[in-house]
Amino acid sequence: MVNVIRFAAVLAVFVVAVTGVVWTTAATEQRTAERRFAEREAAGAMVCALLARESALRGYAQATRASFLEPYDEATASLAERVRPSSKAHGRNCVVTSAELLAGTSA
Repeated sequence: MVNVIRFAAVLAVFVVAVTGVVWTTAATEQRTAERRFAEREAAGAMVCALLARESALRGYAQATRASFLEPYDEATASLAERVRPSSKAHGRNCVVTSAELLAGTSA
């Protein structure tokens, strides 16, 4: 009878331990998946902003009309929002505005 109680206690501890490991692993995997999804979403938005900037800059280079720089500035603002965390880490501004581009300087 004592062996049965001891076996039941050991089995219960084992089940609780395995449940804890599985629960922790699942929670970690879910957090990692959510972070990766957010990073991919941000990367997609950055690519769209870069394409918009490139198209606006190409239009300005061909037509030399300042109105073509409005989409460039809008895309630059969108890109700056996405780049801000990494540019702060490196201590520099990675996004050049149209005013800086026309003046021939970058921050």
